[in-house]
Amino acid sequence: MFLKSIPAALTAAALLCAVPAYAAQPEPAPSIPRPAFPATIPQGMTVDAKLAAGLHFAAPTANLDILPMPTAEPTEITIMGEAAATEEQMLAYLLHRNPKPKLTGTPEELVHAYYEEAEHEGVRADLALAQAFKETGFFAYGGDVDWKQNNFCGLGATGNGAKGLSFPNIRTGARAHIQHLLAYSRKELPRSPIADPRYDLIRTNRPDIYGQLTRWTQLNGVWAVPGKNYGQEIILIRDRARQPDGSDASLRAANAHIMQAGDADNYIYRGLVYLHRAAYTEALTDFTAAQKRNTKRSEPLPRHCTRPYGRRKRQGGSTRLRSLSESRLRRCRRPPQLRAHPPRREQSCKSSHSLARCRPSRPTERGHLQCPRRRPSSTKGLHGRMEHPRRRCRHRSRKHRHPHQSDSFYRRVSRM
Repeated sequence: MFLKSIPAALTAAALLCAVPAYAAQPEPAPSIPRPAFPATIPQGMTVDAKLAAGLHFAAPTANLDILPMPTAEPTEITIMGEAAATEEQMLAYLLHRNPKPKLTGTPEELVHAYYEEAEHEGVRADLALAQAFKETGFFAYGGDVDWKQNNFCGLGATGNGAKGLSFPNIRTGARAHIQHLLAYSRKELPRSPIADPRYDLIRTNRPDIYGQLTRWTQLNGVWAVPGKNYGQEIILIRDRARQPDGSDASLRAANAHIMQAGDADNYIYRGLVYLHRAAYTEALTDFTAAQKRNTKRSEPLPRHCTRPYGRRKRQGGSTRLRSLSESRLRRCRRPPQLRAHPPRREQSCKSSHSLARCRPSRPTERGHLQCPRRRPSSTKGLHGRMEHPRRRCRHRSRKHRHPHQSDSFYRRVSRM
């Protein structure tokens, strides 16, 4: 009887010892409602300044990279042009990546030679130097070319252990590199004596690429094989060297760019430099200046608001107005909403008053246009004189004149 009751007892014990399924689930944490803080301190209450000073609030870390550095599209960057990074920035980036580059001279001598040779030929010095960084591994070498050869771009190193060309010093190696870029980008001969032995080979044997590759991305698969993103990687190295990291070199470069061209991109660049230097007031000032200059092109001034005045000048048997370099310009300062509507006929009147207020002209017997306010040529004019049909209109009423022309201007024109 006892043995028969054992299975039933075990089953009951297992049911009693089983952990309920709901017990394994953790209980949700009680939600604490956010207290409603008043906008001002209630009356009769004081603030413990010592206790308030001891409170530490967790503020989010400022994201300094929220505004990217202005850069152009890689496919639009040409081989010829001005450098965007300065010598100081390229030198600092080189020493940051390789504090002890393998060179036959100093790093300063190398960077200066590249900038002098490239600027003499009109090549972007920063990108040419960035290409040297890529080809030599920031002058650590390790490939077929030896550092004593002063070959900074792998000239003649076609693989399979080929050492390539050798040059006597750093400047000659930099000049050969620049001239090899010229062989791809333009058909004019270099200004300096040719130091690249492969320049004439490209000119005579490769007319399909001689002077045809004007952009860095066009070197993909040509300078290096396969080199699918060869030009983009060179541009990326240059952009990393000129990052607005808040250093003194980047600040000096930003000031130099603004002095050269104070456009929106340069102000954004200097604002980012100030932002990394925690100079928030200066950064806000530059960002505001960039916002004011953030226009791709200026609004064209209507032709009827910019007009030459002065005597007519005969040349080649025809009468023409003086050119812009010969005559003075008087720009209309009317509001843009008044300048938005051009006159019905721009050549309706050749007088000195506003074209926007002149009515359409009528042809005369001689075939030229005449002001409708002007009397016929067979009668006397408004000023009591005979008016030739080709003379300018003498109508000088106050209600018909330009609103921004003074009386002295009309007295001077009436004596012409």
